[in-house]
Amino acid sequence: MDELRIAALIGFVALAGLVTYVILRSRAAGRESRESRAFADGVGELADRVLAALGAALAVLDDLRRHRVEAGAALPAIDAAIDSIEGFVTDVQELPASPRGQALRGDLEADLRWAERALDRARHGCHVLTSRSGRGSDLEGQVSVKRGYLELQHARDAFARHAGAARGAQSDLPSRG
Repeated sequence: MDELRIAALIGFVALAGLVTYVILRSRAAGRESRESRAFADGVGELADRVLAALGAALAVLDDLRRHRVEAGAALPAIDAAIDSIEGFVTDVQELPASPRGQALRGDLEADLRWAERALDRARHGCHVLTSRSGRGSDLEGQVSVKRGYLELQHARDAFARHAGAARGAQSDLPSRG
């Protein structure tokens, strides 16, 4: 009889251990799911603001490239976009993230830094266009603006892709046709 009691006790302890393990794993999975959802929601809200700001900057640079606006008039919009990027970088760094989210957060920050460098290039072009005269200076300024515009487009597209990956869905960039 003692052997039967010992076997039952061992079985009970094993079953209790298994139930405890399952409960702890389900709690951890729930916590990871909540963290992932919070990260995805935060990225979604931030992506909407970033894409709108970068889209507005692209529109100004496109108008500048097509000579619809003067370089001096475009500078305040470019400076405002650069200032807003710093705030966006801070927002990205403050997003709660799981280990997978940390890598995506790093990608989002890198894309914003890329956009900032593109805007700096365009701003340099505006300064060249407004401060110097002559064909060579005009060409240098136009090239800087165009390169900044193209780099900003690529940075915006990369940000949209990474934000889409963070949200677990395809990015909602309008298609170019």
